[in-house]
Amino acid sequence: MKRLIAASLTLLLGSSLAGAEYPAPSKPTPESRSSLDGPPKPGSGDQPSQRSVGASQATPAPKAWWDDRTSGLIGGIGGSIMGCVGGLIGTLAGLGRARRLTLGLAWASIVFGLACLVAGVVAISLSQPFAVWYPLLLGGGISAGVMGSLLHTLRRRYAEIELRRMAAMDVQTGPN
Repeated sequence: MKRLIAASLTLLLGSSLAGAEYPAPSKPTPESRSSLDGPPKPGSGDQPSQRSVGASQATPAPKAWWDDRTSGLIGGIGGSIMGCVGGLIGTLAGLGRARRLTLGLAWASIVFGLACLVAGVVAISLSQPFAVWYPLLLGGGISAGVMGSLLHTLRRRYAEIELRRMAAMDVQTGPN
C-alpha cells in the first residue's frame, strides 16, 4: 500500500517530493537574523529589528481593529449566523409562513451587508491589515448580494401563495 501511495505521489508531485523527508527547521540564530535584517544601527543593542527612527521620518502605523484570530472568529461565527438566517428565510418562504419576519430578516441582512461593505472600505482607506478588511468585505458582499438578489424572489413567492389562497377560497365558496 505504501508503494502505491508513493507511486501516486511521485506521479502527482514529482520525484523530489514523493518520498523525501525534510529535516525539521532549525531555530534562527542571532547571526542569521542579523544577516537578514541588515547591520544593526548604533544604540540598538543586539536586536536589529528595533531600530531607532527619527521623529521626522516616523509615520505612525494605524492600530489594527482586531488581530488575525479575532478575524477568524468574526468570519466563522458571522458566517454561521448568516447561514442560519438564510436557512430560516428559505424555510419560512418555502412554507409560505411568517411573511413579515422573512422579509424583515432579508432587509436586515441587506442593511447589515451594506454596513459591513462600508466598514470594509473604511478599513482599506485607513490602511488596516488584511485580517480586518477581508472578513468585512467578504461577509458584507455575500450578505448584501445574496439577500438583495433574493428579495424579489421572496416577494413573488409570497404573492403566489396569496393568490393560491384566494383561488382556494373562491373554489370553496362556489359561484354566486
